[in-house]
Amino acid sequence: MLRRNKIHRIFVNTDINVGETFIADKNLTTRIHKVLRIKSNEKIILFNGNGKDYICAIDDRESKRIQVEKSIKGLENDAVNTLGLSISSGKIMDYAIQKSVELGIKKIVPIITERSHPTDINKRYLHWKKIILSACEQCGSSTIPEIEKAATLSEIAKYTESSSEIKICFDPRGEKLNMNEVNIKQYIFLIGPEGGFSDNDITMLKKYNWRIISLGDRILRTETACVVAQTLMRKW
Repeated sequence: MLRRNKIHRIFVNTDINVGETFIADKNLTTRIHKVLRIKSNEKIILFNGNGKDYICAIDDRESKRIQVEKSIKGLENDAVNTLGLSISSGKIMDYAIQKSVELGIKKIVPIITERSHPTDINKRYLHWKKIILSACEQCGSSTIPEIEKAATLSEIAKYTESSSEIKICFDPRGEKLNMNEVNIKQYIFLIGPEGGFSDNDITMLKKYNWRIISLGDRILRTETACVVAQTLMRKW
């Protein structure tokens, strides 16, 4: 069996069919040969988000030609989970999204709170999608997490009011996490911005029956809280 960590994985936005040969476009060709320095006849893994990885070989006679040799079942997350990530400044938001994808998140919703930084949302949205694809290439995920359009915290609270998902807001003012509550497979959780959730945010979430849970005594940065929360919930 081919080991994923020995082969470059690349996302392509096209249909992939075993046994067929396709011609790589200019961007893919440049990435394969000039960025990744992959040589002819080397194996690569291509994926398009359909849940499969495709083992491919680069033609030794024509470097743009890629032969699709076989498909293998890709890596998927068995938990149905959604992250409501309060919009933070550039690198903090980027890191939180990247690590969330690596940890197996299914869906990300950028959230506008009282203390968020909701500037240039449309431009940043395209940037976030690129980060998601890059993280999928790195971590081995063969499905692409969704990233929804930004929503306000009140919109999320109202939208999920009748949802069957477990609704959790991680905040230092909350109750301690009970690790005895096991087998939670479907949940949505919120991570606050750099300044944390405001009192108004917390009051409103409680009104809509969100659980407010603390990650411990220390005050964590947004990106750190994002990683810690997901790591704990994978064991929950």
